[in-house]
Amino acid sequence: MKNKYYLLLGLLILPTLFSAQTVEERKKIASFSNKSINESLVNELNKEYKAAKIRVENYLHSNPNVKKKNFIGLDNATMIELMDVSPNGDLIYAKTHNQGAAITARANKLYSGGGLGINIQGQNMIAGEWDGGSARFSHQEFLVNGFSKINILDGASGADHATHVAGTIAAQGINPLVRGVAFNSSINSYDWN
Repeated sequence: MKNKYYLLLGLLILPTLFSAQTVEERKKIASFSNKSINESLVNELNKEYKAAKIRVENYLHSNPNVKKKNFIGLDNATMIELMDVSPNGDLIYAKTHNQGAAITARANKLYSGGGLGINIQGQNMIAGEWDGGSARFSHQEFLVNGFSKINILDGASGADHATHVAGTIAAQGINPLVRGVAFNSSINSYDWN
């Protein structure tokens, strides 16, 4: 049983080794950024995130009839989540929506024969996705040679909207109508919390 577990774990990790950016590519990308400014920004954003989280917890404690997360729309497909409370008491929500993103992006112009003379299809690229849950790693559009292009890095449960957004980015094109804009890329999927 233990050997089967290790085999399964190895098979789940193996695709990331083949689809991820190389160490050299990551170093080159990182060389163009100012690390100290990035770290300062991350620290500032983390402080603000923690302060917002406390404001939300305090508001929810004082208003027990308000839910932090709600599902709305047809088939409850849209999720809204309370993310902050402004100084004047306005509630600030994050909302899942993604209609028309693939069409608007016009990514087909980046592909071979797309008119720009380049061929960018997401090769060796990893996209990060923060959404109201994780993308469903077992969806047919994310399976390549039996391995998923979706890496769930925080244990978040699957969500329809996150799967839709991941598809907009990286759907393989099993169904040509839903091919992602960077269909040869992979996704690191996180819950937005």
